[in-house]
Amino acid sequence: TSRRYPLSVYLNYGLAELNLQYNPQVWSQDFNHSTRLSNVKSQEIRNKYQVFENLSYGNRAEEKLDIIIGNAMNEAQPAPVFVFFHGESWGQTSKQDACYLAELILEKKGVFIAVNVSKIEEAPLSEIVRQSQAAVAWAYHNIAD
Repeated sequence: TSRRYPLSVYLNYGLAELNLQYNPQVWSQDFNHSTRLSNVKSQEIRNKYQVFENLSYGNRAEEKLDIIIGNAMNEAQPAPVFVFFHGESWGQTSKQDACYLAELILEKKGVFIAVNVSKIEEAPLSEIVRQSQAAVAWAYHNIAD
């Protein structure tokens, strides 16, 4: 289905111009290098800490999340939970690649949750918002387990 957008989407930007502003592949000189570093660091984190992978928070195939738990968790006290929604609209990353951000949370004895949602090309924004809400609700109701 084709979408209809007004000629001016935001300020004087048309849709194509606005999309370029949000696409680091276009304006970042070291996008590929940064992506490789993020992927390597994410794998290091996943190897170092306990990871529960591909837990379903909904019915769609992409509605999955990963939970990473720090080694020094104290089960007697609740841990802070950080839910991260990565930007995958350019098709370059997924929840697995976003784990490089987890280390500070894990060092502070927190829990890091990386969430996948639909790509913007595959679902309307309202569906992505619904998925985000569902992931947070799932975490709230299930994190103690």
